[in-house]
Amino acid sequence: MFIRLQEILVETDENFFKEFVQPFPEQSAEMMEQLRDAWNKRDREQLIFVSHKLRGLALSYGANILAEYCKTIENNIETNPESITSESIENVDRSLQQSYETLSLTVKKLGMA
Repeated sequence: MFIRLQEILVETDENFFKEFVQPFPEQSAEMMEQLRDAWNKRDREQLIFVSHKLRGLALSYGANILAEYCKTIENNIETNPESITSESIENVDRSLQQSYETLSLTVKKLGMA
């Protein structure tokens, strides 16, 4: 995540970077809530949709582990639904929490906190 955020800062400017980074926690928390809701309802279509959306957001920030967990849900919910469990959703949540921590540390490391 740190490398991707550094690239964004180099490719743009500090103002763009701050505007880019600022919405991530709120957007991703909302998507995580939607993912949990879809899981609780066992709504396969919504699980695919939300995991795909969260994966795209994660990739844009360089949160590759989070993106991989989302990809697993997205790819397996139709073909191998028994492989998706509560633990799968918890993996996404834990990775998201780690992404928040990494984002916060990265912003501090880049001298923007």
